[in-house]
Amino acid sequence: MSHPISKWNKVADASDSGRSRLRVVGGLVLASTIVASIVGVWVVRATVFAESRPRDDSGAANGTALSMAGEGRVEVGVIRAGDVSTPLLFESYRGEVQARRSSSLSMRRSGRLVEVLVHEGDRVSQGDVLARLDVSDLDVREMMADADVAAASAALDEAVAGPREQTKRAASARVRQLESQLASAERRLERQMQLSQRSAGTEQELDDARYAADELRATLAARTAELDELEDGTRDEQVAAAKARLASATAASRQIDVERDDSQIVAPYSGVIAIRQFDEGEMIGPSQGVLTILESEPLEARFGVPPSVCRQWKLGDQFWVSVNETTSPPETARPGHSRSSYLGAKIVRMQPQVDEVTRTRGVDFELVPRTSSTDSLAGIHIGQTARLWVPWGENGNSETMRQALSDPFWVTTESLVRGVRGLWSVYVAVPDEKERDQQANATEIASEDARGVDGMTNNTVKDVALATIERREVQVLRSAGPLTLVHGMLSPGEWIVSEGVGQIGPGVAVRVRWKDVDLSLTEITPAEVSRR
Repeated sequence: MSHPISKWNKVADASDSGRSRLRVVGGLVLASTIVASIVGVWVVRATVFAESRPRDDSGAANGTALSMAGEGRVEVGVIRAGDVSTPLLFESYRGEVQARRSSSLSMRRSGRLVEVLVHEGDRVSQGDVLARLDVSDLDVREMMADADVAAASAALDEAVAGPREQTKRAASARVRQLESQLASAERRLERQMQLSQRSAGTEQELDDARYAADELRATLAARTAELDELEDGTRDEQVAAAKARLASATAASRQIDVERDDSQIVAPYSGVIAIRQFDEGEMIGPSQGVLTILESEPLEARFGVPPSVCRQWKLGDQFWVSVNETTSPPETARPGHSRSSYLGAKIVRMQPQVDEVTRTRGVDFELVPRTSSTDSLAGIHIGQTARLWVPWGENGNSETMRQALSDPFWVTTESLVRGVRGLWSVYVAVPDEKERDQQANATEIASEDARGVDGMTNNTVKDVALATIERREVQVLRSAGPLTLVHGMLSPGEWIVSEGVGQIGPGVAVRVRWKDVDLSLTEITPAEVSRR
């Protein structure tokens, strides 16, 4: 008698075998359905392609052969290497709007502030008084200086006018008086001498008479000299000394005026007040900054530019400058477009040295209003970030690149394929030799002037439908939105795949279609042009 567990195991094995057979049958049915769908799609595409293939009027067998040979191939769009025009690109350099002149205003003397007439942001004109010190001490000194000037001036007038007539007459009278006294003294002396000879007088009396006469004689000589001096008038030296004393007093008075001027701050030029350091009532020292003024017009901007870029620039050259964080370059010169958001700028200064840190050369630009009115600069403030736009090709970089690299080409950005180790590649459609020979026999040869570099015209590209894909490694030099400048294993006139890149790979047989699209300068909008 068999065990119940053994019977149950046999039943389970039979059930598993049935499920396995059902899975196999279902997989075969699904695979057959997929294969049938693929075949159907292929037949439809081949039919559509055969119907859309261009045929000549004679319905030659060559066209039929090409259609049959191209069935099943992927269709791609191509452009010719070298046919894409160079777009207008810009190099941009960041800088800062700055004032042409900036001054820290102070006073030469110390004192107490009594007036500060401006606040930060106020606009002032040249010559406006901005602040004043207490000058009460100068008022007292000025009164004393004025008195000294008056005294010196009176002394000079007296010296120039000379002695008065009354003084002269008084001196002359004193001289005549002394002459009389001297004559009387001499007679007395003569009598004493006679008495002395008769021994009638004493020696003392004789000596007294003699000494009195000598004294009067000396006094007369002094008074006579004084009278002569009065008659001659004031000496030139005395007049010069009086003038010198007057000049010294006048200088002291003017020094007061200088100190009074130094007790106030006057705007040296028209501008705007940037900083106010002190308020009324505070004590300040000499040369201590009270206000900072910035010249408001003309506004300037300084940019750090590599020496290789600005080596051919000169004073007066004009460029475009944008402020207020504009990141798109100026629009290309096309009708109906304006550069209203940009300012003209001309070079006014170029630093002779290169900055040791940034390795750039400082270039100062004067911002030029878009109109004759300066209101167009009203929204621009000192310290704002500015951007200088230099057309690529005017900075020397493009010329250096053309000299260093042979045959760089502009291609559509969608043509690029990421390669290995971070490099880039493009796919090139190489016409099949058999198809090229057939097309050469069926197509009329164009004139030599209309031929491309490889001997084939654009019409030839349209007619040759069969090609094989090859990968070419390239180096990306610059990107400009839909266009990219590359250099590598490319030759002028080669067919670069620009449409359908994601459907192909090296060695894939394709049908090519000429991508007749104009990627010239005017098709690149400002928003599409950016630095890579």
